Amino acid sequence: MKQLMSIAILEVGGPPENLASRYPSYGIMIEDALKGVSSDLSFSTIRIWKGQPLPEATCFSGYVVTASAIGVNDDVPWVKPLLDFIRTALGQERPCVGICFGHQAIAQAVGGSVSRTAQGWGIGRHTYHIINRQDCMINTQSTISLGASHQDQVTQQPPGSVLLAKSNFTPIAALFYEKFKAITFQGHPEYPDNYLKDLYESRRGKAFDDQQCESAIKSLKMIPNDSQIVRQWIVDFLRQNIT
Repeated sequence: MKQLMSIAILEVGGPPENLASRYPSYGIMIEDALKGVSSDLSFSTIRIWKGQPLPEATCFSGYVVTASAIGVNDDVPWVKPLLDFIRTALGQERPCVGICFGHQAIAQAVGGSVSRTAQGWGIGRHTYHIINRQDCMINTQSTISLGASHQDQVTQQPPGSVLLAKSNFTPIAALFYEKFKAITFQGHPEYPDNYLKDLYESRRGKAFDDQQCESAIKSLKMIPNDSQIVRQWIVDFLRQNIT
């Protein structure tokens, strides 16, 4: 019988209250996205943002850190312990994947910096130019396009990291860590487009204006979604780095 790779999803956020009854948790979104690529992964979701304790770093084969409405610089009780845990897990050679907040948290945990974007919210389908490739990145296209929803981003690349992708809006859009076993993405390969649309609508007139919201929603229809490619990268990264 094939042995399953045990992956802990460190869930640090979820759909806003007005969408929570219509959409699954972020942990389930990630599980569904990655199980759609591979059947040799076993998932456990740990709801850090709801007070569930962090595990011992050696309890799981690998970790995925989810998106969150919280920023890594916010004064929230679970953020510092999570950053400490990330450093410990990487030191124990447990591969880590970061998405959006997770991308930022892993960078900050190992010496990078995160701050609010000067140009405001990043929403809609963003296209990132691939700068470097790793073994897990099997396709040959020169760009990837993913849905985005963020105010913060990595502004200083951590020592020992390799820039994988960038855009004018997000100069540090994806990172690979040579010293540690980690790969991270600012964009969202786990969010379905209908959720992104409703997420933008829920923030219309609050976080951004009507024109920004309409433009973001239009881009979801006009620009092809490369989520499936990035999901495959993540699964192949985990396969290559879990011992």
